[in-house]
Amino acid sequence: QHQRSPWFGCACCPSNACRFIPSVPGYIYAVKDKEVYVNLFVANESTLEVAGKKVGLKQSTSYPWNGDIRVAVTPRGISDFAMKIRIPGWVQGKVVPSDLYRYADGKKLGYTVKVNGKPAESTLEKGYFTIQRKWKKGDVITFHLPMKVSVEQIPDKKDYYAFLYGPIVLATSTGTENLDGIYADDSRGGHIAHGRQTPLQEIPMLIGNPDSIRHSLHKLSGSKLAFSYDGNVYPTQKSKSLELIPFFRLHNSRYAVYFRQASEEQFKTIQEEMATAEQKATDLANRTVDLIFPGEQ
Repeated sequence: QHQRSPWFGCACCPSNACRFIPSVPGYIYAVKDKEVYVNLFVANESTLEVAGKKVGLKQSTSYPWNGDIRVAVTPRGISDFAMKIRIPGWVQGKVVPSDLYRYADGKKLGYTVKVNGKPAESTLEKGYFTIQRKWKKGDVITFHLPMKVSVEQIPDKKDYYAFLYGPIVLATSTGTENLDGIYADDSRGGHIAHGRQTPLQEIPMLIGNPDSIRHSLHKLSGSKLAFSYDGNVYPTQKSKSLELIPFFRLHNSRYAVYFRQASEEQFKTIQEEMATAEQKATDLANRTVDLIFPGEQ
């Protein structure tokens, strides 16, 4: 007899992580006939079989902390095949292969590819830079992907922007107070946050235009990647400036990834609108006994 399974305490995220992480090495390279695809930039040593011949590859890089990648090619004898280097979307000014997300400036970045220290000439086809030649032991490919700060507009085209450094999404901590109800547990629906919601007007708002806010974020010196925002921010930060770090490094804290942007003229009007909307939402919540969302668990 078929029946609904009981609630499982383990969510799908941990098990998918256990499955996905060991599979990553298999995505670094791909081989098709006499073509070798360099898909991921990860320090490694690999041996591939290309058209029946063994080819050794040694990739050296600190990507994504910087954009310098070196690939040493060691075939068994002279071997004629194509090396196809993936040029990431963020270098091409594209977040994804559609217009769902887009960078505010939309600029393509210049990148360089060299073989044995000499510039390699090619055209970009389907996101890959192709180097066709007879490879021999000691050949080295070096390429540089320029890392810079960019701002990405939220998909619905409202005045909310996220900061990125190359491919790295940046975020800021908005406090560690009132975290009760924020942590997931193994109860049914326990993965849904139910703690105090921070009013929208308390989230940092950046005063200026998209170009000026991009130029107001500066990389800090030091071994850990961190940035300081020295433009106008509302509400005024307790510290001297707003600090952003890679999103994946931010734990046990409330955070912001998208920031509202407003000109000086828009600022006062937005404050009044947000306060009114928040008050209406609070009044409605106080009068609400229960909520039902069709289609949810």
